[in-house]
Amino acid sequence: MALISLFEFKTKPGEAQNFVLFLKRILPETREFTGNLGVTAATLGEKQFMVSVEWSELGALERYLNWREERGDFSQLLTFLEHEPKITTYQKLDNI
Repeated sequence: MALISLFEFKTKPGEAQNFVLFLKRILPETREFTGNLGVTAATLGEKQFMVSVEWSELGALERYLNWREERGDFSQLLTFLEHEPKITTYQKLDNI
């Protein structure tokens, strides 16, 4: 069953532009990751952002998160943020 993960971020003062540049660098790789079905990014004001990522299955999401951790991308991400991102994963409802 497909999943949708919401990643919610709050950037440190003065880091929003660097955060957006970081997303521009990493999201194309996310779109190419096996099991990814799509990525959307959005903002709410100057410091709040979210990324919605659709996955074919839970295993794809787990492999992706492990891959990002191993590469050091999460460590770099945290340098832009006030706190760790909130990640919520939903099961996609089909035919609605």
